[in-house]
Amino acid sequence: MELARLIGERFHLKTSVPQWREKRVLLAPEEKPVAEEAMEERLSPEVRFTLLFKQLERNYRKLRKKLKKGKGLDKAIHDSHWLGELEEVNKKIEELGSER
Repeated sequence: MELARLIGERFHLKTSVPQWREKRVLLAPEEKPVAEEAMEERLSPEVRFTLLFKQLERNYRKLRKKLKKGKGLDKAIHDSHWLGELEEVNKKIEELGSER
């Protein structure tokens, strides 16, 4: 019940709590999904920042894992596009770190 209340408050979604062993359809056909961008606009800046930071961390871990598998790292090292993109991302992160 508490989780349903928190989800409803934070994400402005209609929630319900099923009874034991009751099955529910998460998105009924008549309901239209809210665009991700529209959903994010409803969130407070603090929540948006936290979600974005967690997403960046997840993506970083996925990228490192992908590069460590097989020949991914070798390919990335010799691909000038990859190197340029990573340098640009690193520069942006450094700039953000030096602003505060």
